[in-house]
Amino acid sequence: MKHTLFLSILVSSLLLVSCKPYQMDIPQGKKLSSQQISQIKPGMTKEAVILDLGAPLQGVSPYDTNRFDYIYTFQKNGGVINKKRLSIYFKNGVVKEIIQKDEIASK
Repeated sequence: MKHTLFLSILVSSLLLVSCKPYQMDIPQGKKLSSQQISQIKPGMTKEAVILDLGAPLQGVSPYDTNRFDYIYTFQKNGGVINKKRLSIYFKNGVVKEIIQKDEIASK
């Protein structure tokens, strides 16, 4: 009886140790489609950009009001972190430059 109980506890412990814990996907930020991004053109006003993309989630920096940053990160199952950044620069209240950058960061 004791031998059977010990054996069942040992087998259960080994099974639990060998299981990989579930890690959920972690999306953060504002995910923009390529269609949304393609609508942004030089010469658009800040208001038009906000109508098309929404306001940047991090808000507008009080130090640089001529720049909007849209950042989205995604980590699948505890793996690498994919980061996408869309920076829109304004001059005299209209879009001057659009920079899109994709990065892969380690954990």
